[in-house]
Amino acid sequence: MRFRPERPKEALIDLTPLIDMVFILLVFFMLAGTFRATDAFPVTPPASASRIFGDEREAVILVRADGLVGLNGRVLSHPEMIRTIRALLQENPAALVQVKADGATEANVVIEVLEKLREAGAGYVVLLTKGAGLVETP
Repeated sequence: MRFRPERPKEALIDLTPLIDMVFILLVFFMLAGTFRATDAFPVTPPASASRIFGDEREAVILVRADGLVGLNGRVLSHPEMIRTIRALLQENPAALVQVKADGATEANVVIEVLEKLREAGAGYVVLLTKGAGLVETP
């Protein structure tokens, strides 16, 4: 009787711990990451006592204290802003246009931006502010 020599069994590598670690890292980076687009430049809006706040969605026009204008992470000139808003309103006539001006911006600069938005066809514009507190009624 001939016995075949016993072959050494191949070592199996278990990939389960590796897959677990990959999923844990994926979850960590999803929770630690930012999904919101950053602004073209930092803007600190003025405080408001009203309870009505805008909701940053479609178009948020940033206005810096020196009059610089930004939209969707890009710095724009006034004619570029008008073209971009016109194109947005042609795609979506119900788009909400919002202006987020720095608290140190002079009123005439904000009014000029609002006039340019009206020229672009924006009928309803919201000025974004941060809440300073609740309005007390007598």
